[in-house]
Formats: sequence, structure tokens, C-alpha cells
Amino acid sequence: LKDFTARADCITIHIPKHSKNINFIDAEKLSWMKDGAVIVNTSRGALVSEDALYHELKAKRIKAAFDVFWEEPYYGKLKEFNPDYFFMSPHIASTSNAFLEGSAADFKELIKEIEND
Repeated sequence: LKDFTARADCITIHIPKHSKNINFIDAEKLSWMKDGAVIVNTSRGALVSEDALYHELKAKRIKAAFDVFWEEPYYGKLKEFNPDYFFMSPHIASTSNAFLEGSAADFKELIKEIEND
């Protein structure tokens, strides 16, 4: 993980929230990121240490883009870096027409597969 993190321009998080991975991305893992890299979290806010990310953003070493937060709505300390170092977006992909149309198409395909078995 360290080698990949150190070479990546962008790190994206795609793991479920579980009691064992709260603050999975901590100060140590953030320190592995190269200068100018971006971390994107569309999974769950608690997977990243808010304090550790705060220190990295304050140093202007990395950037972050999140649509999930430690609390909703988010009024935390990282807002001071928005939008230059901390880009914030609502977690609303599932309410877009494209998502709903894609889900309907997937569901129709699943029904066809079930009927053909």
C-alpha cells in the first residue's frame, strides 16, 4: 500500500465503514502521499482521520475531494480549505436521473436473467 500511495497522483477510497477501519487513512498513510496528490473519499467520512487530513491541508501539501463527511451536514474545520484544498460536494449520486435510469436498466436485466434460468 505504501509504494502505491507514494506513486499515485490520486487516491480514491472504496471500502465500507466498519469499526475496524475507522480512521483507516491516518496521519501515517497521508504522509505517504506525494506532494500535490489528491485524496477522494466517496465512501464514508470516518474512514479518514479528520485531524490528520486537517494538518496535511493546512500545510498545503495535498488536496482532498469528499462527498461524505464525519457528520452531516458538515460544518467542521476542513471547510476553511474549501474549495481550494478541500472540495466538498453533497453525497447525492443516487438521486440523479442517470443513476435511477441505470438502476432501472440493471434491474430489468437481472429480471431477464432470473426468468431465463
